[in-house]
Amino acid sequence: MPFDLATPRNRKLLIGLSGTSGSGKTRSALELATGLVGKDGKICFIDTEHRANWYADKFKFYSNTISRPYTPEAYSKAAREAVEAGADVIIVDSMSHAWGGPGGLLQEHGELVEKRSGGDAAKAERISQLCWARLKPRWNFMFNEFLTLGVHVILCYRAKEVAENLRGKTRNKLRMKSGAMDIISEGGEIFDLTLSLLMDTNRPGYVLEALKLPDEIRNVANFSDRLSRHHGELLRAWADGEALQDDKEYEDLKTRANEAASNGFESLRTFWQGLTPQEQGRLQPDKDRLKRAAQNIDEMNTSLDDDGMTLTPDDQAVA
Repeated sequence: MPFDLATPRNRKLLIGLSGTSGSGKTRSALELATGLVGKDGKICFIDTEHRANWYADKFKFYSNTISRPYTPEAYSKAAREAVEAGADVIIVDSMSHAWGGPGGLLQEHGELVEKRSGGDAAKAERISQLCWARLKPRWNFMFNEFLTLGVHVILCYRAKEVAENLRGKTRNKLRMKSGAMDIISEGGEIFDLTLSLLMDTNRPGYVLEALKLPDEIRNVANFSDRLSRHHGELLRAWADGEALQDDKEYEDLKTRANEAASNGFESLRTFWQGLTPQEQGRLQPDKDRLKRAAQNIDEMNTSLDDDGMTLTPDDQAVA
């Protein structure tokens, strides 16, 4: 089998969007998908939430509903059918049913442990991992299928806020920890995803945290903005190896930032305050480097002053 020269084209994305109910996962997935497919592409939506048609007046897509039991095999079958139907992008909403829904792997695991332990709690604890060893290959096989479909895939995950136990501190109650999320999933697929974004409950459609964001993609799209089809267009251009306008804009912005930092920290501060929130978000990965560079300039100038090399008024007059 011959080896072909690798080129930056025809890259297929596997994107994860996680969030609580109301955080904008579904709409954001459709926004990204619309940009990814372009003018003539086809979006196929695998629907376990039974409400994809809520968005049918705003987006063009084809849907298929999965009902219980939510087995990994049912997801794999639906994904293959989507490819056969001509999908360019597949949305799965929600992946969490295959893990924690009726007929999902958590339920199967509980039933298998109960059956093999006969209700013996100590035995149930001992055989729990053995039971997972039997079930998790099915989840992994499903993910391997997603990776080899030859189309872009967007996976939506449910998340729930993590409770902090305050018993014995102030009151006997649980409090939700701001920003802490428990994603309902097996968890290991983060290694297979191209990028993974946690959506903001308080600002639907915005990213609270990038759980996985490679530098190659960070330099392509600004994820501090509300997710839109423009983000999908930028990702499509990157995946197809096309030149991106945003790359040039980012390089120009970075050049201006470097020039400001070369004049010291106050110069950098003034430059930063004059940027739009979108521009600040674009430069966020460079912020620490810019601050260090500006501080080094200030330290160097201070060192020169301490060495008596600062020009006096008389020196300046002569100069």
